Amino acid sequence: MEQRSLFPETYQTLSDEEIAAVLRQAIVRSGRLPRSADLYLAGVCAEHLVDELRTAGLDVVRRPVTAPPG
Repeated sequence: MEQRSLFPETYQTLSDEEIAAVLRQAIVRSGRLPRSADLYLAGVCAEHLVDELRTAGLDVVRRPVTAPPG
């Protein structure tokens, strides 16, 4: 029989791909280069940043979605 935690984990750890996608979107918004170059450079930068986050021992989590009151 599995015993559930009295205080369940409410934060979801994001995968490397999810983190890279968020970073890529943040980087690509500059709009100074042609779109294909912007996306390529943003992807390379995002993947590098994810690697550095993991190397530093950091986890990225998503806040739980809560229903609005009422």
